[in-house]
Amino acid sequence: MDREEYIDTSKTIEEKASSELEVLNIGHQFCQPGYGYGPTTRRYNVIHFVLSGEGFLDVSGSRSSVHAGDVFIIPAEQVLYYEASRTVPWHYAWISFLGTQAGNCVSGFMSCSEEHYLLRNLPVEKYGNLLLHMSRLQSGRGSSYFEAESALYKVLAMLTRDLGVQLSASRQMTTAEQIRFYMDYKYAELSSIREIADHFGIHPNHLTRLFRIEFGTTPKQYLENIKMQSARRLLRTTDLPVSWIARSMGCADPLAFSKAFRKQCGLSPTAYRKEQRTGNQAQS
Repeated sequence: MDREEYIDTSKTIEEKASSELEVLNIGHQFCQPGYGYGPTTRRYNVIHFVLSGEGFLDVSGSRSSVHAGDVFIIPAEQVLYYEASRTVPWHYAWISFLGTQAGNCVSGFMSCSEEHYLLRNLPVEKYGNLLLHMSRLQSGRGSSYFEAESALYKVLAMLTRDLGVQLSASRQMTTAEQIRFYMDYKYAELSSIREIADHFGIHPNHLTRLFRIEFGTTPKQYLENIKMQSARRLLRTTDLPVSWIARSMGCADPLAFSKAFRKQCGLSPTAYRKEQRTGNQAQS
């Protein structure tokens, strides 16, 4: 077969564009002599790996020869033209993707080469083996999306290593963002702001000031909100005893938990659960 291609149809283009990183299609093609593509533009990014043969890439009238072992990148919204050799046409594999972090990845890779759109002499065989296998995935099958998405991340990881590039997608979080992440991750185990401050090696007052400046609330209020949101979800969706829910929020005293819950929600945990169940039954 001259061409094989997997196209991911699990989400719309708009949904993919608003996600962080989403694969669109994976394929490979044994091109006919002189086969050309473009000039055209796409809403997504494409990375081609030349596995054999040769051709050329034309960017705004500037033509560059491309050979086996080279990689050429076509960023979203960029108009390019490429064409297989008329004597030794290329066989290439590609992966296309989009998302809020896609541009950062592409820009990082392109910054590694003076030729910008071209990366020379990479070990393309390992990329080719992966993409040729993935191009045979069946579109519309649930497992295919996860396999293809894992292939995208693997390709980006391999390129990052091979090029030795530090992608801007992995920016360093601010201290306040790290504190929020820590609370989102460990909220059920945290009972005081001092615990968090000790973890970050800063004074509780300094922690509170940093957090309030960045997020407009105190870390104490934020932590309490996370716990109560989780508690409300458990009360709505499970039959767990209130004492168990209290313990899962890091509160060993069910009475203290009920008092805090009533203060924020205006109802006791038991009354809240009853109200939610009654409302759901009325709607059904």
